[in-house]
Amino acid sequence: MSAPTITRPDLRAVILDALDDAFWFRKGEIAGCVYCPKNPTGICADHQDDNALALQYEEARKQIERSPECPEVLAVLAGIEGGEGND
Repeated sequence: MSAPTITRPDLRAVILDALDDAFWFRKGEIAGCVYCPKNPTGICADHQDDNALALQYEEARKQIERSPECPEVLAVLAGIEGGEGND
């Protein structure tokens, strides 16, 4: 009997999952608000930042999925700020 194979997600998959979780957490804050549906824009003043962050998380996720070889994406995955590598 062989030992079960354990597969570990790569860093890209972990980051994509984290961005997805962060997006839905922020959207959940908005969805749970009693004031947001009453606002004409659908988001009350208290949750403007949550919405902005959710949109940033979603755009970052899309960028990583769309262009995994992009220097900026590779820099983020490598933990290098700004893609320079000399910070």
